[in-house]
Amino acid sequence: AIGVVTTAPITDATPAATYAHTPFRGWQSDIDMPAQAVAQGCIDIARQLVEGEATPEVVLGAGLAYLKPEADGGRRKDGRDLVEAWRRRGGASTVVSDLPELTASTTPRLMGLFSNGALPADADRAPDSATPRLPDMTAAAIRALSQNPEGYLLVVEGAQIDSYHHANDPRRALAAVAEFSQAVDAARRLTDPADTLIIVTADHSHSLVLTAGSDRKAPLLGLAGADGAPNKALDDAPYPTLIYGTGPSPTRPQAVARADGSSDADALRSVAVPLSSAGHAGEDVPVYADGPQAYLVRGVIEPTYVFQLIRRALSL
Repeated sequence: AIGVVTTAPITDATPAATYAHTPFRGWQSDIDMPAQAVAQGCIDIARQLVEGEATPEVVLGAGLAYLKPEADGGRRKDGRDLVEAWRRRGGASTVVSDLPELTASTTPRLMGLFSNGALPADADRAPDSATPRLPDMTAAAIRALSQNPEGYLLVVEGAQIDSYHHANDPRRALAAVAEFSQAVDAARRLTDPADTLIIVTADHSHSLVLTAGSDRKAPLLGLAGADGAPNKALDDAPYPTLIYGTGPSPTRPQAVARADGSSDADALRSVAVPLSSAGHAGEDVPVYADGPQAYLVRGVIEPTYVFQLIRRALSL
């Protein structure tokens, strides 16, 4: 069985790579397809989610608009309702719309797309929100997929770690990291390391750095400093504890720390080189593994080696 879980639209690049083939990641719905591509038989990513050879049994995340027709508030011009098409494709299928329905589901085939675009930032989530978090979706996916006696492959993406770093938003990005960590914890609680291989990695890093010279009392999302006083650059201006290499923020923070040392985190974003969107960084990213054959994850490895590990674990 195959499952895909993400906080981004289910047709975004990482989840789509689980089930779709396309020369361009932007072809998420038929409205995004150029006429030449359609004439040559190319199919948008959302249709491949339902009609492709590797249709997932579990689909949880966002991007409902890419699967719904314009008449229902979606982005599809062809009139297809791909949610209903997915439901009809297999037996014992359930489509859920909120956290209570997700938690109550017991079927092996499960779809839940909880917003038209990306899911709301976990940092801004209301305590009584009915929108599932990444740990909730991960747990529900494992409950559904584990009903298959032949095993399963589950891809879980904390997509907003990347999207908020692109916006130079460390408060929301770091909250998304914590949310992803909780999803990993959920996966470990619900599986047995004797028969389940869990791999955690990333496709790239970002240019966020922790500046030197601050003591432990300095606010992580505020101005750098020690002994209650902000650090100063050579031009006598304060600077934040966290700084991005590139991105849409100004080159100087726009707020001064309050007397109690706190500050407006969203106003303290700072970059070395201003760009419309932060660029990725180039250093190696970590890869962790637990479970059968996890010992094969060691040293410096190529990205395609991770695929070979998954393939070996599934005996493909």
